[in-house]
Amino acid sequence: QVKSAMNSSVIYCEINTDKDKATTQKFGIRAMPTYKLVDSNEKVLAEGVGFKSANDFVSWINSGTKSLFENWGINWD
Repeated sequence: QVKSAMNSSVIYCEINTDKDKATTQKFGIRAMPTYKLVDSNEKVLAEGVGFKSANDFVSWINSGTKSLFENWGINWD
């Protein structure tokens, strides 16, 4: 539900923290769920922790990415 609702400019990725210790450590994941918006250079642009409903999670992603795109002078719509 979340993946299909996101803007096509966003790539959704899940990390298995038990199996991928390097990525877990690299991004400082200490609690689950943890969610981060990361750019192509692996810079964390926004982050959050804790449960969100699917609708709230999609809204969080879209508002964060819309703000970032607008800051870069890219029209989101």
